[in-house]
Amino acid sequence: MSWRNRLRAASFRGVPFHVEEVAQSGGRSLVEHDFPKRDEPYFEDMRRQTRRMVVVGYTIGPLYDIQRSALVAACEAEGPGTLVHPTLGEILVRCEFVGNVERREDGGFAQIDMTFVEAGGDPGPTTSVSTAGLIETAARAAVSAIVGALNGALR
Repeated sequence: MSWRNRLRAASFRGVPFHVEEVAQSGGRSLVEHDFPKRDEPYFEDMRRQTRRMVVVGYTIGPLYDIQRSALVAACEAEGPGTLVHPTLGEILVRCEFVGNVERREDGGFAQIDMTFVEAGGDPGPTTSVSTAGLIETAARAAVSAIVGALNGALR
């Protein structure tokens, strides 16, 4: 099966659109450290960068304006949504930017520029162990035990 036969119809939150161009970016988040008298920097690898996808899409035909408005509304809705990408399939994303262009000479056609970022997760509340707090609690318990033992010995 060729790649053309595997293409899927694009949509975001169920609103269909056509795709003219897609550009993706990613990489690593690095912190650069420079040191005196060293010709080479040191890089601290912090994490994978957030994946971004810039999509140039369009709506066309007698209902192009209704589809355009529905797609813009889908992009402006809060929270993540499902993007159906022509070659990557379904991806959970958030729309970071949406803009559209309509030209008089291109009647019945609207270009929609969208930037999507991966949805990410909800970090939620996290728990951590306070080592200093544990040491302080243990020290207070030890002092109490010693004071109790001394008081018992003096009686």
